[in-house]
Amino acid sequence: MGNLLQLLRREDSSNVKIPDVFLDFENAMPVPSDEDLYGRVETVLAKRIEILDGLRQYRGATEPIREAIKNSDCEKSQVAAWKAVCPLVKALNVYYQYSIELEQQVVELLGVLCSEPPMETLDSHQALAKQFCHHSRFCFGLRRSKDEHSVDSK
Repeated sequence: MGNLLQLLRREDSSNVKIPDVFLDFENAMPVPSDEDLYGRVETVLAKRIEILDGLRQYRGATEPIREAIKNSDCEKSQVAAWKAVCPLVKALNVYYQYSIELEQQVVELLGVLCSEPPMETLDSHQALAKQFCHHSRFCFGLRRSKDEHSVDSK
């Protein structure tokens, strides 16, 4: 974030200096017009640690499925595979529904954050900008977790 702000502060080709913007993410509070969106985003963001932990612990059901296919006449193998798969399908549905919520909120956040010139937005909607950063950080964490999982499974 600091490097981005450093780039914003540089003089452009016409030697017009871009104004300084003070970002106080520690104490950022929503303005009254942002309170509804801020509250909804906070509710979804509160689930992100639980979601990320669940995804990191996700192991799949490869072995029970393989056994059920190999022993298709064995009811015990079929039941074991079904019992292994059902909770995973439920978990995947939770993750999918969460991704839909995230997507909708990013659209809403960007709608507000892009409705004014950038410097005015950063000044007047710091709480929403902070939430957008939390959304981005979560998405980067998901990507990192996915990359680590694919390396571990090889």
